Amino acid sequence: NKMIPKSFHLIRLGSKAPSALENRCLEQLTQYTSLGWNVKIWHEADLQDCFKNKYFYEALKLRSYAFAADYARFYILNKYGGVYIDTDVEVVKDFSPLLHYSCFCASENIKNLRINAAVFGCEAHHPFCQLILNDFNSRSPYKFKPIPDILTTIYIKNRSLLESVHILPSEAFYPYNPFDSERPTKQLMLRDITECTFSIHHWNFSWKTPTPKLLKLRRKILNLFYKFTH
Repeated sequence: NKMIPKSFHLIRLGSKAPSALENRCLEQLTQYTSLGWNVKIWHEADLQDCFKNKYFYEALKLRSYAFAADYARFYILNKYGGVYIDTDVEVVKDFSPLLHYSCFCASENIKNLRINAAVFGCEAHHPFCQLILNDFNSRSPYKFKPIPDILTTIYIKNRSLLESVHILPSEAFYPYNPFDSERPTKQLMLRDITECTFSIHHWNFSWKTPTPKLLKLRRKILNLFYKFTH
């Protein structure tokens, strides 16, 4: 039987140095190499094929690294399989028990389904990955959209085709979420971490998305630069 490879994939784009939080999360993650896990950090130089995708390319030009990474993570997972995690995710338990699923993810909200991709595992060429990549390929370059919106919409529309997708409860990867209005507190509390918790997403915003006005200004500058250089 096929299984998800024992590989953690992380993405770092741009020249900004990782934060202290990200460094500590990585130190924690590398401890799992003793259990047979491989840890791979992907940079722009490793993602040359992604530059062929307009969504990725334009997001990178605008330094909207979060949106560029949204495409790149599913390109990587579709090609190689494994477990993608954001750089601000603290792994607190071995993910091996989840590898028998062909695809797993979790809702970031405790009530309303909202699939996040800060932690996402699957076999190579899983149908969910391919549907997500198809969406990116058909999306206009500047039509950036939060990845939970994209994933949740695709899953709901194609639920009958995605029965192999195992959606874990929010406590598995997102024991706290400052943006979930249904939660009584916005901070992480010890009681929120349960025996079902594999990781903690710390919502670090190291790649905080520029505002629409800033994106528009960057686009104008890039267009002017293009006119003067071609």
